Amino acid sequence: MNLKDFERVALALNNSIEATLGDWFPQGVIEGAEFCIGSVSGEAGQSLRIRLRGDKIGIWSDFSEGEVGKDLISLYAYREGLSQGKACAALAGHLGIELTPSDPNFKPNKANSQIEKRPQKPAPAPAAQGVEDRKQRTEWTPVLPVPGDAGPYPLAHSHRGRPDTLWEYRDQQSKLLGVVYRFTNSEGGKEVLPCVYARHPVTGACDWRWIQFREPRPLYIRCAFRPVLPVLVVEGEKCVDAAFDLVGDVFDVVSWPGGGKAVSKADWAQLSGRCVVLWPDCDSKVYNDKHAKAGQIKPEEEQPGVSAMVKLAEILRGHCCDVEMVDVPPPGVLPDGWDVADLIADGGQRDDILDWASKHRVAATATAITSEAGDTDVPEWLDQMPAIEDVAGQNGESTSRSAGAGKLSRANIRASMIATAQGGVKGCRENVYIALKGDPLLLDLVALDQFSLLQVKRKTPPWHSEPGEWNEGDDFHLGMFLANYYGLVLASVGDIEKAVAQIARENAFNPVTDFFDHCAEVWDGKARIEKAFVDYWGAEESEYMRLVSLMFFVGLAKRAYFPGVKHDYAPVFEGKQGEGKSTALAILGGEWFADTPFEMGNKDGFLAIQGILIYEIAELEQFNRSEVTAIKAFMSSQKDRYREPYGRRMKNQARRTVFAATTNQDEYFKDTTGNRRFWPVDALRLDLIGLRRDREQLIGEAVHLMRKGVKWYPTPEQQFSLINPRQESREISDVWVGRIWEYLEGRNADGEETALPKLNQVTVRQILVKALHFDLNKLGNARSESTRVGAIMTKFAWIKKKGTTGAREQYYVRPGSDKAAADQQQGNDDDLPL
Repeated sequence: MNLKDFERVALALNNSIEATLGDWFPQGVIEGAEFCIGSVSGEAGQSLRIRLRGDKIGIWSDFSEGEVGKDLISLYAYREGLSQGKACAALAGHLGIELTPSDPNFKPNKANSQIEKRPQKPAPAPAAQGVEDRKQRTEWTPVLPVPGDAGPYPLAHSHRGRPDTLWEYRDQQSKLLGVVYRFTNSEGGKEVLPCVYARHPVTGACDWRWIQFREPRPLYIRCAFRPVLPVLVVEGEKCVDAAFDLVGDVFDVVSWPGGGKAVSKADWAQLSGRCVVLWPDCDSKVYNDKHAKAGQIKPEEEQPGVSAMVKLAEILRGHCCDVEMVDVPPPGVLPDGWDVADLIADGGQRDDILDWASKHRVAATATAITSEAGDTDVPEWLDQMPAIEDVAGQNGESTSRSAGAGKLSRANIRASMIATAQGGVKGCRENVYIALKGDPLLLDLVALDQFSLLQVKRKTPPWHSEPGEWNEGDDFHLGMFLANYYGLVLASVGDIEKAVAQIARENAFNPVTDFFDHCAEVWDGKARIEKAFVDYWGAEESEYMRLVSLMFFVGLAKRAYFPGVKHDYAPVFEGKQGEGKSTALAILGGEWFADTPFEMGNKDGFLAIQGILIYEIAELEQFNRSEVTAIKAFMSSQKDRYREPYGRRMKNQARRTVFAATTNQDEYFKDTTGNRRFWPVDALRLDLIGLRRDREQLIGEAVHLMRKGVKWYPTPEQQFSLINPRQESREISDVWVGRIWEYLEGRNADGEETALPKLNQVTVRQILVKALHFDLNKLGNARSESTRVGAIMTKFAWIKKKGTTGAREQYYVRPGSDKAAADQQQGNDDDLPL
């Protein structure tokens, strides 16, 4: 083998370079003039690049390991762990190239084919021959931390030039460990390269080298860890910088070098025992052309961002971490690769970041902050909080838990808590529970609202907050309270959340039924409900109006006491803009009223009506036919099935909401089917003052009638005789109705009588051709036209039949005709519903 053999083999490989690389690395991709792959191991990625054409064809660089080569022979040797000569001989055999007899004095050098190390400042070390482990080829060993006499790190790369940005990796003492650079390559892509200070084991030379950190690799942090805070893990140094600037006082924000494929190579033991929140990139990768689902978006579990975080969660749990994951939107909802930095770049503020991640905040404690952080003071409000003895007495006197309860001092509460082996207070959910049950400042503080299914504060807590929904901030302050007064330092926010949830369940209440019970107690016995739509909404009095008013109010009480009961009706209050229709519903619903628009049927819709008793569907006439259909389907549901934004499981909640619609029009039904769910109410003169005055009396009467067993839905006779006519009068007119009626009655298009008789039997085909003058040859299957005609015939109450001979064509029979009577006598059971 001689130099010409190397040149011939290298040239043959270059002539089919794309096919050769595709065979060696099936996961590789072509970007412009370069072939890209994650590493010589063959996984997808960008770190290993090979030039495909031009003067530099065959030159390759493995930026993750700091290796380069001049041709595909050296790349094959690098991939297979061979010497240059053996690699050339193996490739020649594959290519059918006959080599010259071996020359014992020939050695490959830089003139032909060789793997290089870079940068080349120190004297080159002897090349390792026959190395079996690929990772051993990078002989330089990183020196961590960087010595003080190391000199400055490079400002530019020999090939890529100056970086777009760089990030310094530092340890807990803020000592420099290395630098990660980000470049834009010739194709406009992103190139991320590490650079560390390293020593050569043979020569002892030290210099900055473009190689990766040794494993386990350090984490990227902006300040020393504060163990009292939860950890927010994001992918990429850019995300750390963006998040830390906004929420660095709430979280330790960290990432790791090398991207998603290298998550297992980082030093996660540094986070042992911590509460960790993982924020994955929201990727939307698609299957490649070789896959059976080419072009389709991959499922969430196959997206690289989520996949990396799932793997990291397993690693962290092995280090006794309490791990949660931010529930990013499904693939395809947001741009590919969307992350916390993109959220901030799009205008996201501190509260937006906390909205996404703060549910998983660890309850930091005053004791831990003071001892660990050193420079963080206890908040002024906590420092000034009175001791438990000051609340009920002086000089250490014990405090009553409640009227008639035994005496319970804070010392007694602490003594009843589970202790550590060293005699301290164990940080566990049981001790949080004991404090919530015993401390008078915490007693009866939190409860479960069974109507909204939220945990709420029923009194002012001993920190700066008001009664209302219990949130992550309350978890935080409760942890500080427990640390200050009981020395209870918690390792996980889960302990607080679980204890609070248990206390809340024990203190459960239903504010809606409590209020309805109160209304029933104060009801004066006077009947108002049947005329409520007349007296308070100004509708014209009629048997229909009394019926729908009664059913609406009884249905309201029924849904309050019996969530999930079947109730899919809604009054439609008609009136001019600004007359107070929405205000009247808000008065009736009080704090349990809402009208915020949402898309019916999606997760946001199910979430929007939780804790809502009356929901207004505003301006019904503005919805198109498909949207109205969705509204009808949504109203009919007896259970709401959805997944909360931070939840990992689906929920089934019994429907507690009743619906009411408003409109400014007197014709708003665009379809002839499904309108039975809406009860038109002409709201002409609203008495908002009277409604506000009599609200409790109306609700009290509704509860009384519900308990008596009064129905909140119509009988078939009431639906047919009282409700259907009102609903039909609100349908938007169909121009076919008049013409079809004229045809059936033997009249012409002007409504004049003709010599033709009235029809007692007719087919849809006859109506389309003879009455409406359609050309059957141009109608196709005429499904929509047939459906439209069928709806009109049903409105006319004609009876649908199916022929028993010939083509067995369906037809309609006039009600009360001889033909209809004959069919009835024959017991014809071929009738089919429309």
